[in-house]
Amino acid sequence: MKRFYLRALLRWLLRWPLRFSGWLGHRTVKLLLYLLDFLAFFAKVLSSWRSGVILDPTRRAGLLNQLIHIGLDSLPVIGLLAFAVGLSIAYQILSMLRLVGEPGEVVAMLVQIVALEIGSLLTAMVLIGRATSSITMDLGNMELRREIEAVELLGVDIYDFFITPRLLGTALSQLVLSIYFSLIALVSGIMAGALLISPGVMNYLLLLPYAFHPFDVMLFVLKNLLYGFIIGTAACFHALRVHRSPAELLQQARQAYATSLSLVFLLDGIIALL
Repeated sequence: MKRFYLRALLRWLLRWPLRFSGWLGHRTVKLLLYLLDFLAFFAKVLSSWRSGVILDPTRRAGLLNQLIHIGLDSLPVIGLLAFAVGLSIAYQILSMLRLVGEPGEVVAMLVQIVALEIGSLLTAMVLIGRATSSITMDLGNMELRREIEAVELLGVDIYDFFITPRLLGTALSQLVLSIYFSLIALVSGIMAGALLISPGVMNYLLLLPYAFHPFDVMLFVLKNLLYGFIIGTAACFHALRVHRSPAELLQQARQAYATSLSLVFLLDGIIALL
């Protein structure tokens, strides 16, 4: 009888670790398959991009539409957020570092933290919220109404016609909005320092152009373009997974948001380590 209870206890103790390991393995395989599908989708879009997305007037119209709805409409929100970051973060960094460093070093540190790091991430977060919802809802409704299938039956490459303009529009919007954010945050932070600390802080504005090294500028452009491509790819990828009912739209939009946010932070961490 004691041996029976010991076996039952041992079986009960081993059951939960085995279930957890099976759940973990299932989730890992599912995540890897998802990433492979995601990368295959992005590669398919890039292969269709070579056919000339900007030369066709219909593609240009789709690109301009994305630049307006994703980029231009985000200017007020980005401007207000950048002004707040300038008054809070940039001003605090300026007030602390000017006591221990030379003006050139202070401006270089300000550019590195505010413009090259915080600006890109906060802009991407705002863009994720706008792009994933609008693109997923737009393409998802077209998929439900079978409009994309109808266009595909006409012999039109749907990746070239629907997906590529949205990806390019998101990437360009991310880059331009990041530059816009960085300029407002830096200028507002220095002007706040000139008003609250010393008028001589205004001379830091003259040092700003020299604080942007060519390598940093190239990395800034590349990073923001990658952020934009990730956001646009996630939105389009999940939009085309809507097949049965409108209830899937909200679910796929949430998944696109989570995927974009996770991949953007992962990419930022990898770039920071390298």
